[in-house]
Amino acid sequence: MEDEAAVLTDYCARIERYMLKAVREAKTHTSWVNHNEEYERAVTQFVRALLSDTGRNLFLQDFREAVRPLIWFGMLNSLSMVLIKLTSPGVPDCYQGNEIWDFSLVDPDNRRPVDYTLRRQLLAEIESHEDVFSHMHDGRAKLYFMSRLLALRARASELFMYGGYTALQVQGERAAHVVAYARRHENACVIAIAGRLFATLGVKENQLPCAEPIWQDTRVELAFLDEGCVLRNVLDDRVHRLEGGAVRMADLFRSVPGAVLVHGVA
Repeated sequence: MEDEAAVLTDYCARIERYMLKAVREAKTHTSWVNHNEEYERAVTQFVRALLSDTGRNLFLQDFREAVRPLIWFGMLNSLSMVLIKLTSPGVPDCYQGNEIWDFSLVDPDNRRPVDYTLRRQLLAEIESHEDVFSHMHDGRAKLYFMSRLLALRARASELFMYGGYTALQVQGERAAHVVAYARRHENACVIAIAGRLFATLGVKENQLPCAEPIWQDTRVELAFLDEGCVLRNVLDDRVHRLEGGAVRMADLFRSVPGAVLVHGVA
């Protein structure tokens, strides 16, 4: 397809620029000060040969097949990273243009113009959490997480500025696949719960880690809260009631691969 060919041509050009920077900074056969034009030309030709879709390029075929199953898990990991970044102590390090998936290499690749029109369009099209995960590849899921969590930080600015950090215990069969902690200040608290190691969790490509069998008996302990306490997940607006001093992962991750529970936050 013509679009695929154009994407591959653009990708190849980006890798060429990246490789020239890499070999010049390695200073083994060329450098920024003393260019070895013959060597650099050979490197560029090598990259083009690897990434040319000639129909007989076995490397490119294998490369595509190797990368394809990693894409889905990369997106799930990215959502967890956004959740942790925007709820951890400190100031979140947010770069303009990274509101959706960003596949930039180091400079000069990461200095390309940002398509703000696309980002505004995607943000305006987000109507519900169900909608964003049916379009995972366009990045609106990441944009949804960022918009919800930045809005929470604005509403609970004192909690995120002065709140403490408490690591939470996770119990159950899949406890190793959960990162959980609480931010507390005065009578308010935010509980961040993110998934990890999705590839060994039993999640298949294009499947969210939200099915009951995935999490089994796994639960996050919240002993510091009163029994029956009501918590709301800002990522899907579902309400959860504390039972037995804990909340079940299967309930938290019912429709969204992440949970940020709030209590005492307007």
